[in-house]
Amino acid sequence: MSIEKASLAKELGQYLGDSEYFYLADFSGMTVQDTQALRQKLAVYEAEFHVTKNRIFRHVMRGRGLALEEKLFSGPTALIAGGKSPSEVAKVVKAFRKEKEKLSLKGGALGERPLSAQDVDALANLPTRDVLRAQLLSLFNTPAQQFLRVCHAPLLGVCYALKAKAEALEGEAPSA
Repeated sequence: MSIEKASLAKELGQYLGDSEYFYLADFSGMTVQDTQALRQKLAVYEAEFHVTKNRIFRHVMRGRGLALEEKLFSGPTALIAGGKSPSEVAKVVKAFRKEKEKLSLKGGALGERPLSAQDVDALANLPTRDVLRAQLLSLFNTPAQQFLRVCHAPLLGVCYALKAKAEALEGEAPSA
């Protein structure tokens, strides 16, 4: 491998080492303006879009011990990685694909697990991290609310009985 390719492989390896996931896409038909628009949308989530050589990327994957399907290394390949939320980045990519119809997903990886294009789409359909947190908190909160209702019910029953008795006594009171 030439010095230039070794340098590219090292840079790509460092970039992938900083990200817990990556997606691979075929960017055929994308214009420079399309690429810039996608990069701007990804930057919001601290993710990046890079065109990569298949041979160098395959070399880096072998070095990391990640076995990916050979079909991922064919045709023009762009790497999408970085950012804190794989699902948010997948949502951006899915929306861009729907809007422009020029980018097609090949697959990727999340941690050490290879992903198919369908897996990346499934990630895009997940709720956001904030929504998941809210759902989790509501799961914790619901039993507490039900427990309080059960504890509170006998006291309410006594209150309603006393009120009914008081109203009944007021109705029986002699008029003076």
